[in-house]
Parts: sequence; C-alpha cells; structure tokens
Amino acid sequence: MNSLFSAASPVASRRFNPEFFLRIRNQTGSYWDFGYGHESNGQQIDNPEAYEQEFQSYVADNQPGIFARDGISRGWDYVSVDWEKQWPVDTLPILDGTTVTHFEFRRFLSNGLLQGRPEEYYQWEDGGDRDRPRQLYDGLNMSLQYLFSRRYCTSGENFCLEKLELNQTTGYRDILEHNTSTLELTTNILGLPLQLWAKSGYNSDLVDYYDYTNSWGIGLEFVSN
Repeated sequence: MNSLFSAASPVASRRFNPEFFLRIRNQTGSYWDFGYGHESNGQQIDNPEAYEQEFQSYVADNQPGIFARDGISRGWDYVSVDWEKQWPVDTLPILDGTTVTHFEFRRFLSNGLLQGRPEEYYQWEDGGDRDRPRQLYDGLNMSLQYLFSRRYCTSGENFCLEKLELNQTTGYRDILEHNTSTLELTTNILGLPLQLWAKSGYNSDLVDYYDYTNSWGIGLEFVSN
C-alpha cells in the first residue's frame, strides 16, 4: 500500500477546491451544473532556489530533505460541466435501492481568473524532461452509486449497508491512457457511518498527481438519501 501522505504531513490534507456553479434541474430526476472552480494545495515553493532552501532546512533538522516536496505549490483554474441522474427504483427489478449516475468534465485553464497560469509539474523537481500536464491524468469523471434500501439491515438495524460507489477518472488528453479507479462501501454500524475504500491510480495528492499509487482506507461518510 502507498500512503496518501508523507511523514512530513501525516494528518492534514492540503487540498482546497472552491467552485461557483449554476444548477439546472428538470423533472426527470436529473440536473446539470455549469461551474468555474479553483483547486490548489495552498503551498508556496515554485522555483528551484526556494525548494533547495527548504530541502536544506529539513536536512539541518536531521530530517529527510525530500520532505520539502510537501511545500511545492500546485494550482489550477477550471471550467466544469456536470450531469447527474437518479434512476427510478424499478429500473433494475433485481435491485430495490436507488441508483445514481454522475458525469463530470473539467477543462483546466492555461490562464485562469483566480490562478493565472497553472502550477503543475516543474522540470527542476527531479531533473526530468517529461511533459506532465494535469489533463493527462484528470478531467473526465464518471461515478455510479447504489443506495441500499432498508432491506439490507440486520434485525434491529444495528448494521446496515448504506451506499456502494464506483468512480472512474481519466484525462481528456490521451483518453484512457492514465486511469484512476475508486471503490467505496459505506455502512452504518450502531449509528456510525463507516466507509471502506480502495483506490488505484493518480491524483491521490496534488503534489504528486502524476504518480500511480494503490491505497485503501477507512473513514466516516454521512449519506443523505
């Protein structure tokens, strides 16, 4: 398993994603969102001199200099279009819960209103010469959710299956070359909404969005039916 966070930041997740959007609903159980958003990690290192200074600071404190990577700044503005539909319960007779599909397209901008030029992979980070734009790894997303009916509860409802979700993401440049798959199962155990998840692919962390990782975890998720 590859950890989502380095030893330099074992608890706090550095991911900020404000978005403004207009939602248009219709009477078929679906809606469209048209949005403008910004995603960043709130860090400041954007040149090799600042990185080297942070690197040496960690070394002076008897810590691995590579921890300085946590301070590399990442940021993008994007425009987005989302479509979501909740399907009638009787669409699939063998399933009596609720099925929800969601599609999203994010176009990362070369010069945004909030971010300006995107901050992504810098060749000075590892002496590399590869082109690693975010649109290779992200931008097209599809998810399928199944919200279980109360039939999937034990007697007394001390244990219930709440939601199963499959999420698939790829880039819109060279589609399907870099794929990310996430599977989530949310249960309710004695009133505690416990979620189990597994992820294989990219974008686990904004600093290393282009690195392929396999990860899993346990968390809490509050589901509204």
